[in-house]
Amino acid sequence: MGWCLGWGMGLLLPFGLVNTRTTKRRTQRTRMINRLWLPLLLGVTCFGAFVWSGRLGNASPPQASGQPVQHVSTPALSLRRVGEVIAVPAAEARLAEAIGATPNALSPLACAAVLVDGQMVFSVDAERALVPGYVQMLLTAVTAFDVLGPDHRFVTGVFAELPADENGYIDSSLYLIGGGDPVLMDRNYAMGFRPPLVTHTAFADVADAVIASGISQISGGIVGVERRYDLQRTLPGWPPPLVEAGVVGNLTALQVNDGLVDRPAATGGSAVPIEFPALDAAERLDDLLEDRGLVLPLSPRELREGEELPDLVPVGRVESASLSEIIFQMLAVNDAGAAEMLMKEIGIADSGDGSTRAGGQAVAERLSERGHPLKSRPRDGSGLDPVSTTSCEQMVRIVDGLDETDPVVEALPEFGLPGVFEGRFRGESSVEGLRLIGGVVGKASSLIGRTVGTDQRVSMVTIVNREGGPTPTDLLFQQRLVRALPAAIGAVSAADLAAPLNQ
Repeated sequence: MGWCLGWGMGLLLPFGLVNTRTTKRRTQRTRMINRLWLPLLLGVTCFGAFVWSGRLGNASPPQASGQPVQHVSTPALSLRRVGEVIAVPAAEARLAEAIGATPNALSPLACAAVLVDGQMVFSVDAERALVPGYVQMLLTAVTAFDVLGPDHRFVTGVFAELPADENGYIDSSLYLIGGGDPVLMDRNYAMGFRPPLVTHTAFADVADAVIASGISQISGGIVGVERRYDLQRTLPGWPPPLVEAGVVGNLTALQVNDGLVDRPAATGGSAVPIEFPALDAAERLDDLLEDRGLVLPLSPRELREGEELPDLVPVGRVESASLSEIIFQMLAVNDAGAAEMLMKEIGIADSGDGSTRAGGQAVAERLSERGHPLKSRPRDGSGLDPVSTTSCEQMVRIVDGLDETDPVVEALPEFGLPGVFEGRFRGESSVEGLRLIGGVVGKASSLIGRTVGTDQRVSMVTIVNREGGPTPTDLLFQQRLVRALPAAIGAVSAADLAAPLNQ
């Protein structure tokens, strides 16, 4: 419109000169015509220019170079899906080109979002509500650190009604009281995972602590106590195949080896939960003490419903690793059981209610205090629930808003570790300093990443939902996005990335 005004001023100048040379013999009608014809001409000309500029503004933007994006309806990576908030189209174009063509088979229930220094540079249906899957653990971790603190340790304790006499004799039973330790297990059980669970509390250390106290004889037996949390040992909304596969075990304050008889990997079948996990723990301790020469005359049992816990004195205790170490491992190997136990401990610390519901309420409240209100209260801590939803927009803003000194950021595993996304990024490269969590569970495949210790902060999230689980094409899309992140900051050109990404 600026050139239209300039043109008008140019035409008015000679018109003014003509008027000064007009003789007084012109009639009033002639003067009126001279006053009206030029403004009318200018109005028509400017209106035409406005219409033509509107057509140019509505023209489709040029597609990123490289292979065209394909889809049965609107292409999943079409620039038409990129939000209007994108202020760096060059970065968006580089990412689109680096990711390459996406086959028609990509699930329509997918989202992606990439931020560079807090600015959205790439998005695909970022506000779509989807089941988060394992990236839900980020919310659990954030709240656990806020409520419990990074140095929190779980304690498994052994107590007695009376102290030992000078000969090491205790005239009572021993009470094994669970403190919700999510990694209390036998060493062989921990080493049976791939990768092994290096961070674990060896249950044998409980027996060693009892012997180290100087006890030589007791008159009773072992009593298992699991009353720290509620007795909801599984959540009703979880898909049965995930429970049967042993993705998560018994949710109780006193359980050894996830409260499972054995892992499916060892049996070749379904996971079998222990019916009475507190009794099982008491029996295990009884066997370990007898192996160490301490004979217990009474059989192990669990504290009966309605039975009051007597006043007790401590005999021995075992502490877990720090919460920072437990959460790092939880995020690195997608330990769903640990995430669910943390939800109950969060509930205890926040409101005195050791339930998943109370933990979920605390998660919602703490994130709201951080400036990230959730649309609904999380129904679990691990992302196994097929009903709870979030969006890539919400998740990427949460991870991007974390300060580099936040214990959650420090606990995020490097993206190439063997347990991350089932080890799919081992030996590969992406943006410098990238930390990553996520994987495949049920119908959700999800990743969330954040750079640490770099000049430019890059945060990304991608979630794909598909009934029956993600396809290889869905996984390939997510892998390509992670590999292409260097293009978002111009660290490499899209052409450099195109060949390996399109293989």
